[in-house]
Amino acid sequence: MCPSTKIDDAGRQTMVNINNAYRSTLIKGDQLDKNKAKNPTGKNMYKLAWDCDLENGAQAWADACNWGHSTSQQRNGTGENLYATTFPWTNSSAMSKAAADSWWSEATTYWTMRSNNILKWANDSSAGHFTQMAWATTYKVGCGMASCPNLISGWPQATYVVCRYSGPGNYEGSAVYEPGTPCTCATTLPSTCEPSSGLCVINGLGQVTTTKAATTTKKAVTTKETTKKPVTTKHTTKKPVTTKKVGK
Repeated sequence: MCPSTKIDDAGRQTMVNINNAYRSTLIKGDQLDKNKAKNPTGKNMYKLAWDCDLENGAQAWADACNWGHSTSQQRNGTGENLYATTFPWTNSSAMSKAAADSWWSEATTYWTMRSNNILKWANDSSAGHFTQMAWATTYKVGCGMASCPNLISGWPQATYVVCRYSGPGNYEGSAVYEPGTPCTCATTLPSTCEPSSGLCVINGLGQVTTTKAATTTKKAVTTKETTKKPVTTKHTTKKPVTTKKVGK
């Protein structure tokens, strides 16, 4: 798919497939929240495609073995999810699944259903990985993986997964997705409904792209500079998902 050989095609496809499967479950109204209530059905949610430029940036950050988010400028304003585990990286597909499943698990542990789907960071910060994966106007993803010594204190060796998303999500006061009828695709980028998933496939966008990540007109730097920001830099608590995994 892409020139890099750090993550193989099976790992790339697994990450795209799992992201889109989860997005489909959400848009169809079948995703439960932390109180076991179903989230509302939705519309205008893009189907994700893999992007090689996003992968390149994510891979560079993973290779740096820095446990923390890159700056908005370093990632050209894209969204970013991080994951680490002590399990060795022997299979890119399995690692993609572990990371995506860990991030999406926040839907049932931290997220509370609401009819308007508006993100309120004071209440929703612990669900930030889920909301980035679920953000309706996100349409591209690219990830990198690396084996890192001493990434996290007490871990002699870790596998580090970094995924970047374009356009970015987690804007305070904005809807994660629009409530409505699945397969309604009145999107900003012209798209066509995929009936099986209820997602909107951007016209002419293949499963793999090499175009530069889209920028956003909403500044994403610090709270003082804007209140409409993709909230990633705050989501830095090293919280155990299991005894051997850490999500960020």
